Amino acid sequence: MESRLVKNIVRLASGTLTSRLFGFGRELVCAAVFGAGVSMDLLVAAMTPVTLFRRILGEDVVERAFMPPFKSAITQGRYADAFRILSSCLNLVVGGALVTMFLLILLAPILAAVVAPGLPTPEAAQMMIWLAPFVLPIALAAVLGGVLNVFECNRVYALAPVFLSVGVITTVWLGHDALGMLSLPLGFVVGAVLQAVVQLPPALGKLRALPDAGYSGLSARHPGLFKQVRWVFCKAFLDKSVEISDRILASLLISGSMSALWFSQRLIQLPLAVIGLAVSRGITPFLAEQRALAEPAKFAIAIRQGVAANLWLLTPVAVLTFVAREGIVRLVFERGSFSSSATTATGLALAAYAIGLPALGVQALLSRVFSVREENRTVFWLSLGGALLNIVLNLVLVRTPLEHAGLALASSASFWFIVCGQFVVLHRRGLRNLLPSLKGGAMILILTGVSFQAATLVTQRFPASGLQGTLLHIFLSSMVVGLIWAIPVAATLKRRKDTP
Repeated sequence: MESRLVKNIVRLASGTLTSRLFGFGRELVCAAVFGAGVSMDLLVAAMTPVTLFRRILGEDVVERAFMPPFKSAITQGRYADAFRILSSCLNLVVGGALVTMFLLILLAPILAAVVAPGLPTPEAAQMMIWLAPFVLPIALAAVLGGVLNVFECNRVYALAPVFLSVGVITTVWLGHDALGMLSLPLGFVVGAVLQAVVQLPPALGKLRALPDAGYSGLSARHPGLFKQVRWVFCKAFLDKSVEISDRILASLLISGSMSALWFSQRLIQLPLAVIGLAVSRGITPFLAEQRALAEPAKFAIAIRQGVAANLWLLTPVAVLTFVAREGIVRLVFERGSFSSSATTATGLALAAYAIGLPALGVQALLSRVFSVREENRTVFWLSLGGALLNIVLNLVLVRTPLEHAGLALASSASFWFIVCGQFVVLHRRGLRNLLPSLKGGAMILILTGVSFQAATLVTQRFPASGLQGTLLHIFLSSMVVGLIWAIPVAATLKRRKDTP
């Protein structure tokens, strides 16, 4: 792997790890103050439509529709076109965020009743209204972050979410006595403003350093961008619709089911962000650049290396997470109002999500590959198949003893389904041999089975009871999995040369 890619990935991984640790601190404070009960269920319900538009207007539009053509235009020296693309993105994000805020406030009672029919509608609607202003600053933060990622200022980009967590922690800790559960949405609004503000100076500095292309104003419309945005919007809406169905079903189960899914998702997102998203976001600007320069061999090699990095790094993490699930949840969350029963429920959902962790990492990379190739329509159709599978499995598995964990397991199954479809489509379109060799794939399967059995024996011998027992439980599991995987992973990732 090229040193430039390694540098980008390391900076993103280290910065994301720091941001996620602060995120854990945020979740820890929220769990300690409010527990895994009605207050957190209400926040999760209110966040559902808010994060839908956050993802569409922020992360997906910026990373999938804006960043690839913006990077290509800069690489080819088309600076006027680059500013036109940025202008279109800002118009879309700001206008969409303002409309979204208005709709969230106006339709809060209806949305609350739809998203969480098993929860008190007035309280959920109130939470949603307080959370509505969060959409604008977090969408702007996504645009600024996209600019920084294009220029490979990845340290600031990865560390900016720290300020979101700082805003939530400070507001909840200082304001929960006076505001009660409303300190939660207020904290997210404050944190989103801080995240946007901290990225503004370096992003503006990079844009001002570009040659003057004679372009000014923010009124231009870039047709190519909006063509891709349609499919990005549909795909993001589809993904969130599945998440909403999960939460609707969870709200009909026992109290705390939605919170268990929420907290387990927060845990699984740590390795996904530190490894999976770091690899994807570190490689994407390089992919856009190589496509603009018409370098198909380097383009294919970068994808292959990204797939290998995701599989070899995320699979052992998934094994460890599955085996030591209750110890991890107990160590992170079980204090204050977070009970042992909440630990068990969250741990069960965490194990189900861990099964799909490697697929999530690879999916994040390959989705960006399609975006760089301006094939977001393909991503949508694959996601539609995964969504239908997810919904069918939701309705089946939620009726089993797994209950809320069945919803998480259905999600993991759909992740693997989508990834398999992505590989098949790319193979048919000329990008072949993206997966590890037969020998490499067999090695991953063997190491997965051996490490799972060994770690299971260790966790049975040293159960997670008490603080010291929990720490020993996690430490020994990590050592066993790490020792089994360390040499094969190091040997695989050390290979810096590849052939197309």
